[in-house]
Amino acid sequence: MAKFIITTYTYKINNQRTYMAGPSVDLYNYLKSKGYQAAFIEQPHPDSESHIPTLEEVKDQKIIKKIKLPLFWFPLRRAVSGDTVQRNFLLYLLFKFKDAVSVFYFMSKLKGKYDFFIGIESLNAILGIFFRRIGKVKKVVYDVIDYSPRRYENKLMNRIFHAMDRFCCLHCDYTWSQTQKIIDKRFKLGLPRERGAMHLVKQTGIEREKIKQLPLDEIQRYQLVYVGHVFKVDGVELIIEAMPEILKRVPQANLIIMGDGDLKVSLERKCRQLDIDKQVEFTGIIGDMKEVEQYLLKSAVALTLYRFDNLSVKYYNDPSKPKLYLGCGLPQIITKTVPISKLIKEKEAGLAIDYTKEALIKAALKFLEDDNLFKRYRLNAMHLAGQYSWNGIFSNLFEKMGLKP
Repeated sequence: MAKFIITTYTYKINNQRTYMAGPSVDLYNYLKSKGYQAAFIEQPHPDSESHIPTLEEVKDQKIIKKIKLPLFWFPLRRAVSGDTVQRNFLLYLLFKFKDAVSVFYFMSKLKGKYDFFIGIESLNAILGIFFRRIGKVKKVVYDVIDYSPRRYENKLMNRIFHAMDRFCCLHCDYTWSQTQKIIDKRFKLGLPRERGAMHLVKQTGIEREKIKQLPLDEIQRYQLVYVGHVFKVDGVELIIEAMPEILKRVPQANLIIMGDGDLKVSLERKCRQLDIDKQVEFTGIIGDMKEVEQYLLKSAVALTLYRFDNLSVKYYNDPSKPKLYLGCGLPQIITKTVPISKLIKEKEAGLAIDYTKEALIKAALKFLEDDNLFKRYRLNAMHLAGQYSWNGIFSNLFEKMGLKP
């Protein structure tokens, strides 16, 4: 059977992967379930509590190797804001240097030749190209998670990002992009169509078969829920602004916010100022995905409220949050920024709105006050979720690459 190496960025709390670890964990779980030999190199995101990279390798569904990078020399042991790293070029370089060192160290611990090196983001893919050159791996896959024409506000960092992205597209064997929109944009920006990697779309998915729905009488009928980052682009402040008006019509409504970010403290303060702090709960980051799913399964309506920006990563990519909500059978209110919002609206699995407080209030009240509408959209969300099984997505993807389980 084929042998794999995955190099990726993950979020860790208390040395456990969180629900924000990303689709690379789902890829690793898929390969593990099929019995492949797969090495998983984790480079913790700046927001993680620990920044020590780790290697875990499995074969025949059993762990055969676990190693940590000796990191006594690395000065940043505790979590820092990922947003801070993106704005600070020297800090960004420090983290990237640490990531590169970790790949070289762990590759020295892996014996034999591997068939596929899957590098999440460009730096890891470039390192994969090097290891292909020296004969350690046969083929390199460039898996881009957060693509945008304006990936960073810092102009120098943005130019570096696109130079590295172009290099990977020209020199890797395959590129995985979350949407066709990313591939088309690269060609529009001058990437040669006839050269380089084979371009494949790898949409995000869910482990639908592992999620067990609750009966209607066990859910909190008036509970709104949000899971994810608490940054300006994520629209959490819009939810807080809308809650007082929602509570006037539906006093029993409440809101759960799972996640963390730069705005969390200020939004908690704003809830106290608006006298809605008893109806709004900030849980922080919950490391256990099963616990996250339980919050979602007990809720009534989910929220995906990205700001519109046709240069943002949300506009070009396929965020996992809407799929997670679908998998938990949640009707959702989603801004039109995200490409999947059109399908969710068409299938009546959610309401697609403009990014305004008035539109959010109107949509929330529809779900909270109309039981028949709520039940119909909930059922439609469950049906739509069936299209996004990770097992089907990865099987189809590898088949296109000439690999069959």
